[in-house]
Amino acid sequence: MGIRETLNKNQTLTTGATIGIIVIAIIVIVWQMMPEKIQRVMTKSYYTVDDGKTWFEDSAEKLSPFDKDGKEAVRAHLFRCGESGEPFVGYLEKLDPRVKARLDQFQSNPANKGRVMPGQAEAEEGGNLVKRRGDKNWLPETSPNAARIRTIKCKDGSYAIRVVPDMPQ
Repeated sequence: MGIRETLNKNQTLTTGATIGIIVIAIIVIVWQMMPEKIQRVMTKSYYTVDDGKTWFEDSAEKLSPFDKDGKEAVRAHLFRCGESGEPFVGYLEKLDPRVKARLDQFQSNPANKGRVMPGQAEAEEGGNLVKRRGDKNWLPETSPNAARIRTIKCKDGSYAIRVVPDMPQ
């Protein structure tokens, strides 16, 4: 008896096996297409209270600037040159005070606990200010100079490697 006759006699088994193979293939395809940031969520970020001289880890959920021991804490983006280079602060980031005030006001309402403000992602995306260590002025992240601030190069001309807090596996 050939394969065709065997499959025709056992149609239920053939259909079940085919559906199983299709489901497994779909799961594998979807898993491979998921961006890494969805597969592994960053829960911590680096912050500084002294213009990047030192830094500390805290929840990535925090809206910067925030108060840390009486000082203004802002997000610090760490980098290193080469695989074994020492980490350093490449640039600092905080929310524009107007955007931060709107988000703080929304979050202070007990009825909004655990909710995301409508338009929050857009506000955070376009409402950030950036600067390099030692710079006096903060620039909107949408300004042409902001791209240069966020592009961190090493002394040898190569691009620095971003350093992130340990992410859950």
